[in-house]
Amino acid sequence: MTAMRSDIPEWLGPPPPRGSAAWRGWLARWQTYALEHLGEVDALNPEMDYGLLSPRERRARHLASTVENQLMAGLCGDELTLHLDSGDRDLAHAAAQAWLTGRAVFSHIPAPVAQRVDPWLERHATPARVAVARAIHEGLLAGIRGMASEPPAGLMAASAYEAAWAVGNARAIEADPR
Repeated sequence: MTAMRSDIPEWLGPPPPRGSAAWRGWLARWQTYALEHLGEVDALNPEMDYGLLSPRERRARHLASTVENQLMAGLCGDELTLHLDSGDRDLAHAAAQAWLTGRAVFSHIPAPVAQRVDPWLERHATPARVAVARAIHEGLLAGIRGMASEPPAGLMAASAYEAAWAVGNARAIEADPR
């Protein structure tokens, strides 16, 4: 169950069951309000649950999306294009770990990239970031092996694990000769 944001106005009321006619009407009113009064661009994005997620849940979705994108970039051999010292360091740390993990699965990591990224990762490691990095590694390997998904505790680590597992599982299905 995802946590709902706390700033939904009382006049709008709680959301009705999804998929119903009442839901579509409520969603239209929410989107209008969120765009005009909150500047909430995610109100139109179903991937972000129409901007209805709590800040913590939203952060976890952004993390999962970033992990997925960077794992795919690493797996495909794309160059590392992250700007490590700009923006959210938690997200940058997870993105770098995801790219490195993806790249290391099927090819070597270029020495200049490792020389630049490894010290940055060590300097900015925290227990939470290490848990997310571990979740990325374990999730990708479990997905590639086709093992059942068992995410770790903690919202951010679980989100990273599930995204990595999905990428690994998709890669395993793609490579299956059957």
